[in-house]
Amino acid sequence: MLSERRVIHMARMEMLRSKKQAFVTPFINLDKKDYLSFSNTVAFIKGTVFYGVIAACALTGGLTLMAEDITKELAAVSLIAALVGYVIFIFLYRSWYHRVCVRKYQEARRLVGRMKRNWDNLEGIYQDEKEATRPTVDLDLLFPEGSLGENE
Repeated sequence: MLSERRVIHMARMEMLRSKKQAFVTPFINLDKKDYLSFSNTVAFIKGTVFYGVIAACALTGGLTLMAEDITKELAAVSLIAALVGYVIFIFLYRSWYHRVCVRKYQEARRLVGRMKRNWDNLEGIYQDEKEATRPTVDLDLLFPEGSLGENE
Protein backbone atom coordinates (compact mmCIF):
# COMPACT_ATOMS: atom_id res chain seq x y z
CA MET A 1 0.00 0.00 0.00
CA LEU A 2 1.33 3.40 -0.97
CA SER A 3 1.53 6.09 1.61
CA GLU A 4 0.51 9.57 0.48
CA ARG A 5 3.26 11.08 2.61
CA ARG A 6 5.89 8.81 1.01
CA VAL A 7 4.69 9.50 -2.54
CA ILE A 8 4.74 13.27 -1.99
CA HIS A 9 8.21 13.10 -0.45
CA MET A 10 9.54 10.92 -3.28
CA ALA A 11 8.05 13.27 -5.90
CA ARG A 12 9.74 16.26 -4.25
CA MET A 13 13.03 14.37 -4.13
CA GLU A 14 12.79 13.49 -7.82
CA MET A 15 11.96 17.07 -8.81
CA LEU A 16 14.99 18.36 -6.88
CA ARG A 17 17.20 15.65 -8.37
CA SER A 18 16.06 16.30 -11.94
CA LYS A 19 16.63 20.05 -11.59
CA LYS A 20 19.97 19.97 -9.79
CA GLN A 21 21.61 16.66 -10.78
CA ALA A 22 23.87 18.15 -13.45
CA PHE A 23 24.97 20.91 -11.07
CA VAL A 24 25.60 18.66 -8.07
CA THR A 25 27.20 15.63 -9.73
CA PRO A 26 30.77 17.01 -9.96
CA PHE A 27 30.75 17.89 -6.25
CA ILE A 28 29.52 14.64 -4.72
CA ASN A 29 32.90 12.99 -4.27
CA LEU A 30 35.11 16.04 -4.75
CA ASP A 31 37.12 17.65 -1.98
CA LYS A 32 37.01 21.45 -1.71
CA LYS A 33 40.79 21.76 -2.01
CA ASP A 34 40.86 19.69 -5.20
CA TYR A 35 37.98 21.60 -6.76
CA LEU A 36 39.49 25.00 -5.98
CA SER A 37 42.95 24.06 -7.26
CA PHE A 38 41.40 22.78 -10.49
CA SER A 39 39.31 25.95 -10.82
CA ASN A 40 42.43 28.10 -10.31
CA THR A 41 44.14 26.27 -13.16
CA VAL A 42 41.09 26.72 -15.37
CA ALA A 43 40.93 30.42 -14.46
CA PHE A 44 44.60 30.86 -15.33
CA ILE A 45 44.15 29.22 -18.74
CA LYS A 46 40.91 31.10 -19.54
CA GLY A 47 42.37 34.39 -18.37
CA THR A 48 45.55 33.91 -20.39
CA VAL A 49 43.65 33.12 -23.58
CA PHE A 50 41.22 36.01 -23.04
CA TYR A 51 43.96 38.52 -22.27
CA GLY A 52 46.12 37.24 -25.14
CA VAL A 53 43.33 37.85 -27.65
CA ILE A 54 42.53 41.30 -26.24
CA ALA A 55 46.20 42.34 -26.00
CA ALA A 56 47.01 41.05 -29.49
CA CYS A 57 44.11 42.99 -30.96
CA ALA A 58 45.01 46.15 -29.02
CA LEU A 59 48.70 46.00 -29.83
CA THR A 60 48.08 45.20 -33.48
CA GLY A 61 45.55 47.99 -33.81
CA GLY A 62 47.68 50.51 -31.94
CA LEU A 63 50.85 49.69 -33.80
CA THR A 64 49.04 49.71 -37.14
CA LEU A 65 47.82 53.26 -36.53
CA MET A 66 51.33 54.40 -35.72
CA ALA A 67 53.13 52.37 -38.37
CA GLU A 68 55.49 55.18 -39.40
CA ASP A 69 56.32 56.33 -35.86
CA ILE A 70 57.25 52.94 -34.35
CA THR A 71 60.57 52.88 -32.58
CA LYS A 72 62.25 50.19 -30.57
CA GLU A 73 61.54 52.12 -27.38
CA LEU A 74 57.82 52.41 -28.18
CA ALA A 75 57.63 48.69 -28.98
CA ALA A 76 59.49 47.79 -25.75
CA VAL A 77 57.26 50.07 -23.63
CA SER A 78 54.15 48.61 -25.27
CA LEU A 79 55.35 45.08 -24.60
CA ILE A 80 56.23 45.86 -20.96
CA ALA A 81 52.85 47.57 -20.46
CA ALA A 82 51.12 44.51 -21.93
CA LEU A 83 53.04 42.17 -19.59
CA VAL A 84 52.30 44.31 -16.50
CA GLY A 85 48.67 44.48 -17.56
CA TYR A 86 48.66 40.70 -17.94
CA VAL A 87 49.99 40.13 -14.42
CA ILE A 88 47.42 42.52 -12.92
CA PHE A 89 44.59 41.08 -15.02
CA ILE A 90 45.42 37.47 -14.12
CA PHE A 91 45.63 38.33 -10.42
CA LEU A 92 42.23 40.07 -10.44
CA TYR A 93 40.57 37.48 -12.70
CA ARG A 94 41.78 34.50 -10.64
CA SER A 95 40.68 36.09 -7.36
CA TRP A 96 37.22 36.82 -8.81
CA TYR A 97 36.96 33.32 -10.30
CA HIS A 98 38.07 31.81 -6.97
CA ARG A 99 35.26 33.61 -5.10
CA VAL A 100 32.72 32.45 -7.67
CA CYS A 101 33.94 28.85 -7.37
CA VAL A 102 33.85 28.93 -3.55
CA ARG A 103 30.22 30.09 -3.66
CA LYS A 104 29.39 27.43 -6.24
CA TYR A 105 31.07 24.72 -4.16
CA GLN A 106 29.25 25.80 -0.97
CA GLU A 107 25.90 25.84 -2.76
CA ALA A 108 26.54 22.39 -4.23
CA ARG A 109 27.54 20.97 -0.82
CA ARG A 110 24.35 22.43 0.70
CA LEU A 111 22.33 20.72 -2.03
CA VAL A 112 24.15 17.43 -1.45
CA GLY A 113 23.38 17.74 2.27
CA ARG A 114 19.74 18.51 1.49
CA MET A 115 19.51 15.46 -0.77
CA LYS A 116 21.07 13.30 1.95
CA ARG A 117 18.57 14.63 4.52
CA ASN A 118 15.76 13.84 2.06
CA TRP A 119 16.99 10.23 1.81
CA ASP A 120 17.20 10.03 5.61
CA ASN A 121 13.65 11.39 5.89
CA LEU A 122 12.45 8.83 3.35
CA GLU A 123 14.08 6.08 5.40
CA GLY A 124 12.24 7.44 8.44
CA ILE A 125 8.95 7.33 6.53
CA TYR A 126 9.59 3.69 5.61
CA GLN A 127 10.38 2.90 9.26
CA ASP A 128 7.17 4.64 10.40
CA GLU A 129 5.15 2.63 7.88
CA LYS A 130 6.82 -0.56 9.00
CA GLU A 131 6.02 0.21 12.64
CA ALA A 132 2.42 1.08 11.75
CA THR A 133 1.82 -2.20 9.92
CA ARG A 134 3.50 -4.39 12.51
CA PRO A 135 0.89 -6.42 14.40
CA THR A 136 0.60 -5.47 18.03
CA VAL A 137 -0.99 -8.48 19.67
CA ASP A 138 -0.72 -9.31 23.33
CA LEU A 139 -0.09 -13.06 23.41
CA ASP A 140 -1.28 -13.28 27.04
CA LEU A 141 -4.75 -12.25 25.92
CA LEU A 142 -4.85 -14.83 23.14
CA PHE A 143 -3.36 -17.66 25.14
CA PRO A 144 -4.04 -17.39 28.84
CA GLU A 145 -1.74 -19.31 31.16
CA GLY A 146 -2.15 -23.04 30.85
CA SER A 147 -4.08 -22.95 27.56
CA LEU A 148 -1.03 -23.94 25.50
CA GLY A 149 -0.87 -27.34 27.13
CA GLU A 150 1.78 -26.41 29.60
CA ASN A 151 2.38 -28.83 32.44
CA GLU A 152 1.42 -27.53 35.81
